[in-house]
Amino acid sequence: MVAEALGEHEARAGSPLVGPAGSTWDRIVGRTKDAERGIQLDSNRDFLHANVINCRPPDNLLTKQPFEHEAISHCSPYLDSTIASFKPRCIIALGNTALRRLTGNWGIEQLRGYVFPTRYGPVVPTYHPSYIMRGKWNLARVVQLDVSRALEVARKGPESFLRDKTYVLSPSWGEVLAFVEEWRAAGRPPLAFDIETPRDDEAAEHEEMVFEDAASYTILMVSLAFKPYHAISIPWQEPFIGLLKEVFLEAPTTLVWNAAFDVPRLIANGVHFGGAIIDDMLAWHWLEPALPMGLKWVATILCPDMQPWKLEMQKNFQWYNAADSDVLLRSHLEIQKSLEAQGRWATFLRHFVHYGKLLNRMTERGVTVDHERRAAAREYFGGRFKEAAATADAMAPASVKLVHPKRGYKKEPQVTEGLVQIQVTLTEAEVEALRKKNERDREKLQAEREKAERKAARAEAKRAKDLAREARRAAKLARQQQKA
Repeated sequence: MVAEALGEHEARAGSPLVGPAGSTWDRIVGRTKDAERGIQLDSNRDFLHANVINCRPPDNLLTKQPFEHEAISHCSPYLDSTIASFKPRCIIALGNTALRRLTGNWGIEQLRGYVFPTRYGPVVPTYHPSYIMRGKWNLARVVQLDVSRALEVARKGPESFLRDKTYVLSPSWGEVLAFVEEWRAAGRPPLAFDIETPRDDEAAEHEEMVFEDAASYTILMVSLAFKPYHAISIPWQEPFIGLLKEVFLEAPTTLVWNAAFDVPRLIANGVHFGGAIIDDMLAWHWLEPALPMGLKWVATILCPDMQPWKLEMQKNFQWYNAADSDVLLRSHLEIQKSLEAQGRWATFLRHFVHYGKLLNRMTERGVTVDHERRAAAREYFGGRFKEAAATADAMAPASVKLVHPKRGYKKEPQVTEGLVQIQVTLTEAEVEALRKKNERDREKLQAEREKAERKAARAEAKRAKDLAREARRAAKLARQQQKA
């Protein structure tokens, strides 16, 4: 397990992952069962712990600090030596800093759960326990899944997850026609599809619900899949467009991830859907309402054989497109199986699919939109939200408010034109006097802050006391009325 750096408790103990974060990590790992041995895992018994850097950064801040690169470089020999001496068969990277240090990639939310081959051996990233402690307890069981995957990689090797895949890229007309005929011969089973639009739409396309008018309606290519590990990526151009329109019209069931993005763009380009459309992003949310909904996030759970194919977008765009449909199809099969086992699949079809077909007909006809009133409504409700947030903020005690702005202070540009730069040399006595003055100012500021916090605490205690007194009076009055 490679974490980031020593915190206050870790620095005092001289060991990584102790204190609150370490306790959280111990609980998560301790509640993870080793299926092969039939016992609960123990973080201290079963794993070695290390950090990216072996000291405590100022104020526990490392990421995006001016000393970040130098600190990581300085401590690199220690981590390299630890890994070389232990020779782990798998490493769990806790958080973004460890992920980047070991794999060179950044983005724990998108890349956790995947298996990365590195010069240190296979690496499986997951969330840092400190992140789980920030109100993300719904992700604790996801960390357990990542730990179990790392354990399986250590025992069987990363090759145990690999599966052969057949993706048809840059297809000829004959290859596209053969794929369609094979689908028809199979009885027209559910057909997974995914569209690719200009790259600025990628985040909206896969990771969140979006307004229909939020991005481009230009389609670059469409991928299809109707059986696992087999997909085709087709350019959106003639003569393929005509055949694709035929396929969508005759398909009894089509599968998509985030229909709010893909379906309106296909309809706007002349596609008509003849059958039901199943939005598997909604099906996943119906199954797991507390977990993220991005397909690449879900794939780590439902398609463990997939490498982090998000990273293939720039290298092999068509392969990336085909992988989307393949993963979508396989995720659909797993989601449907789980919902059927819970007796909830028929309800999902009734509430989302059958009703969604009616909505698609409305989309094809079009709905009159008053853009001016829509913009005015957004502005109105946005203003009300800000007012409510300001009211709530004013009611919060000063002791729980953040001292600094969320994204830090913005440095205003300084006007230097026409000014003369003067070099000032201070004596050692003057420097010492300035240092003492700054120290007194910090102490004064800290004293004022503590005084404000004590005042707020007294006010809160008085308020609680008043509320308790009012509650007793109300109870006494209720008893008197009951007696009367």
